[in-house]
Amino acid sequence: AKKTFVNASDKLSKAKRDKMPASAVQELTKDVAKLKEQLKEKEAAANDASKKATQLSKDLKQGQQSVKDSEKAIKGAKKRVEKAEKAYKEYTQKVAAQKKKEAEELKKQQEKVKQLEKEAAKLQSIKEKEVKEIAQTKKALEAELKNLEKLKQKTAN
Repeated sequence: AKKTFVNASDKLSKAKRDKMPASAVQELTKDVAKLKEQLKEKEAAANDASKKATQLSKDLKQGQQSVKDSEKAIKGAKKRVEKAEKAYKEYTQKVAAQKKKEAEELKKQQEKVKQLEKEAAKLQSIKEKEVKEIAQTKKALEAELKNLEKLKQKTAN
């Protein structure tokens, strides 16, 4: 479009220099005016297209940066999730180990309680036997005492 306009403009200049008839110059002037208007429209369209391309380029860069930022945030989140999962796993292992330790300690305590109960039962049995023995010895001594008193009375009489 620009070439056509320049060529038409050159023809008009040449026609004016060569002193061509006014109708031919007028016709060329109209053609140049039309071509100039078309050139302006095309330049405006090209300018708009350039502005749109520039804006699209900026938008694309922003979009790409947003994608990069999102990917970075996702990576960070994944790392935090992995760290949290690791900490949770370690915690659950510690809790399980603690539960196991407590269960073993409880079992030991229960065994001690059973052992003490057996000892208490043995001691109770021994106590009961000794009480019986003492009671029997007491009865025997009382019987012996009575016999001695009877004997004392017989010998005193």
